[in-house]
Amino acid sequence: MVSVRFVMHLVLTLILDLHKLHGFEPILQLLRDPSPVLRMWAAWIVATVAQNNPEGQKKAIELGALPEVIELFQREQEDKVIAKALLALSALVKDNDTTLAKFLAEGGLKALASVLSPAEHRPLTTPTKMKTVFFLTHIFRHDSPSRDAFREIGALEYLLPLLKDEDMDLREKTLLALMELLQNNRTNAKACIKLNLHSVC
Repeated sequence: MVSVRFVMHLVLTLILDLHKLHGFEPILQLLRDPSPVLRMWAAWIVATVAQNNPEGQKKAIELGALPEVIELFQREQEDKVIAKALLALSALVKDNDTTLAKFLAEGGLKALASVLSPAEHRPLTTPTKMKTVFFLTHIFRHDSPSRDAFREIGALEYLLPLLKDEDMDLREKTLLALMELLQNNRTNAKACIKLNLHSVC
């Protein structure tokens, strides 16, 4: 009898070798599929190919995974798809400053921040909000100019509802993101005072 472990190993091996089999391009096309289930699994496959796999990460980027994931953030409404897209984005930029810079240059920060915009009315679960804030914190920590860029796109105010959320873990992660935003940045500090964020903290 074939074990579940063996099947999973086989599936993962095939996924990681997708670029060798010229099967990665159709996966990227599925990120635009009308079915949220297919979009979700496509994002998961991108994450699996790139995560802890420098060769897979490099190939996924070469084949255009980054702009596809950015585009997904701009339009996606389904929480489960956004969660997997965050995983894919993390896998693509992890330990890769060049890719992070490319992500920021292509408007990725605005697309990612828009997920938290109250005006977007995206029905996100608390875990997805936390993952989004956690990833934003990672970006602020590794790219100082992104702190100013976040303010310049008007995204500071997106943090206000999160700081008032009933979930303590979400409030804590948002405070950590805010600390990174304020690190050696007087302009952001003044903007936070103007938005009255300090009174919430």
